[in-house]
Amino acid sequence: MNTSTPRRDCPAWAALAAVNTASTLCQTVQVGALPPLVALTLADKGMDTASIGLFATAPWLAILVASRFVPALLHAVGPSASLAFSAFGSTAVIVAMAFTDDMAVFFVLNLLAGLGLIVRWITCDTWIVTIAPVSARGRAIGTHETLMGLGIALGPLLLSLTGTSGRLPFLACAALTALALPPLLILGSWNQRPEPDHGRHDRQGSGRRIFRLLPVALLGAFVAGYVETSAISLLPVQVTASGHDIVVATLLVSAFGFGGTLLQVPVGWMADRIGPHHGHRLCSALILAGSIAVPFLLPQPWLVAVLLFVWGGAVGGMNTLAVLEAASAVVAGRDLAAALTAVAFSYTVGGMAGPAVSGAFMQYLPDGGLMASAGLAGACFLLASSFLKPATS
Repeated sequence: MNTSTPRRDCPAWAALAAVNTASTLCQTVQVGALPPLVALTLADKGMDTASIGLFATAPWLAILVASRFVPALLHAVGPSASLAFSAFGSTAVIVAMAFTDDMAVFFVLNLLAGLGLIVRWITCDTWIVTIAPVSARGRAIGTHETLMGLGIALGPLLLSLTGTSGRLPFLACAALTALALPPLLILGSWNQRPEPDHGRHDRQGSGRRIFRLLPVALLGAFVAGYVETSAISLLPVQVTASGHDIVVATLLVSAFGFGGTLLQVPVGWMADRIGPHHGHRLCSALILAGSIAVPFLLPQPWLVAVLLFVWGGAVGGMNTLAVLEAASAVVAGRDLAAALTAVAFSYTVGGMAGPAVSGAFMQYLPDGGLMASAGLAGACFLLASSFLKPATS
């Protein structure tokens, strides 16, 4: 493949700061604020929980369907225009949500919100990998993942300031998303477009090639999505079932979330030194060990909080390392975007499967079903990674 070299009229640190700023603003709304706002708005309208759940899955369905087209968009218009499309489109969708009472229209708008999310997700990951020096790529991705966790935490805070009734919270979310556009003005010199593949691979063949090239990275992303969404959704249920009150359960979920956010820079630093494959195996071993230890330590919630902080870092690290392994294995350009799209797709599939499977485990193992499910995922990764060939650059 023929690749081009981006012009570097602004320093890499400025470009990375601009991408991270735009991405964090969008993440705060797209993942942190909008999903709970949509759910609470529908509940206020008297919608039943089953229907609210259907609405909640709409953006993720859009992600699964649309993710395969993002590399072509990046090739056609470049990352700057792609990110602008995500921010501007998301802003328009959220404004429209504020002014409609038609539930069918509201559902379609929520579906389109997922489109804005996946375009921003793949564009920012691809751009950061392209901008960051190879020697600091792990820290760059780790910093971005930390900021994404911060965005999730800031979203509910935004709603606490605006309330969840009427048009104001939607308009505030739209305004915050629109603020992602100005940082893009300094990034025109980095607006690299991947060169075309000159017909060497059709889309289906290229997809198979990515899966053959990155089995460990894609499995790691799946495990990250599987365990992370299971823990966020079901850890409070598991903790309260063990006899603790909801305050303790909430604090333990927060410890898990803070670990997944704050430890991604150290995970990236580790990957810069020992490589993502060894980092993956270490993180999966920590997931397995933590899953075994947590049920026995639940009578000591503060000890469990420390353990869940590290455990959350290992879970989040599986996805951070998947991005890094994908970046180390492919050349910049359309292949890079396709590889990172495959990582995002695998994470999303894991995220949709995790709560359902873990909930079934909890049905039969009320005292430890969640951790049994998470530990099994970690053990399967350790076993599979012993036989699968890691990606090489």
